Amino acid sequence: MSKRILIVDDNPSALKMCVNIVKKAYPDVVATQYIKEVLTEIIEGKFDLVLMDVQMPEMSGIEAVKKIRASESHHTNIIALTASIMAENKKNILAAGFDEIIGKPYSYKFLLQKIKEYL
Repeated sequence: MSKRILIVDDNPSALKMCVNIVKKAYPDVVATQYIKEVLTEIIEGKFDLVLMDVQMPEMSGIEAVKKIRASESHHTNIIALTASIMAENKKNILAAGFDEIIGKPYSYKFLLQKIKEYL
């Protein structure tokens, strides 16, 4: 059975690049620039893995993951995508409920390796 992956990034070029990388190995990819559109689906466990930008305008990734963790019926692995991986930011991101952090820019090989680890 195919694994369903959600990618959330408000930057259209970053979103497109990530989708292009992930689709080569995992064809069942849903992509959006707006976390609020898919929050309920994540909480309901409709994705096997979520790749989420941390800094988004409508709702930050940290705010979104806190809402997800407070309401989800089962744990969904959520990986943070961020350009800011300094120690304090990393601590806050993981404390919010993300399972992993991938720094931007990331390599094709590294991204797919991390996805494989969490599926």
